[in-house]
Amino acid sequence: LDALCSLAAWRMEQIGKPELVPFFADLVYCYAPWLYNLPASERSHHARPWGLLIHSVEAVERAVAVGLGTSPGLSTDWARTTLALALYHDAGRLLDLQVTNPSGRTWDPFQDSLWTFCRDGGVTYRWLPGRGLNRHEYRAPELFRVFLPDSAKPLLPLLDQAWYAYLNRDRFSPDILGLYPVWVAGIAAWADQRSAEDDRYARKKAARQVPKAAARPPVYYDASPASTRKEAP
Repeated sequence: LDALCSLAAWRMEQIGKPELVPFFADLVYCYAPWLYNLPASERSHHARPWGLLIHSVEAVERAVAVGLGTSPGLSTDWARTTLALALYHDAGRLLDLQVTNPSGRTWDPFQDSLWTFCRDGGVTYRWLPGRGLNRHEYRAPELFRVFLPDSAKPLLPLLDQAWYAYLNRDRFSPDILGLYPVWVAGIAAWADQRSAEDDRYARKKAARQVPKAAARPPVYYDASPASTRKEAP
């Protein structure tokens, strides 16, 4: 994860926007305790411990590399909004899970971070039934104000516009919402999809590279009398 964050920061410097690095660090520092070691999905992609945090940072890295790198006219505020949208796009996943500690208490992400909740001991989690494929996208804004750092709170109006465009990215054009919200939503959506596809590809590649079990040597059976048997070659 440290290497991934460093790569994202390096991308920001490479496109000539080093001022985004401390803002990005602030976002991750405040967001990571809520995601902690949760998986990004039940089985689709990044379905492993820390998967949600890794996927979120990967989305930022890809958004910077492709989206911001080809948008030199984007203002600093909209560039920051792009980072926040890419990082928070799966925040609603926190409401798709039920996390319980040994005492039976259920985690409430509106009250404290998962990292704080886990300090009491090991926890168990389960994916809630009936959550649907995209419900988490509609619930994510409910959590923005919980973990949004002070440096990002002035951007809430822009983030709300970008999120609305993100939810309706298959229906709205820049002529309806304005260029910047739709552009930022498109960058975040592409970065999300790319991160997920890269993880699926990596898993398939790893599965193909697993060595097959060595074939057992053939078993020779000789029914001739013991005195005339020959050793198998």
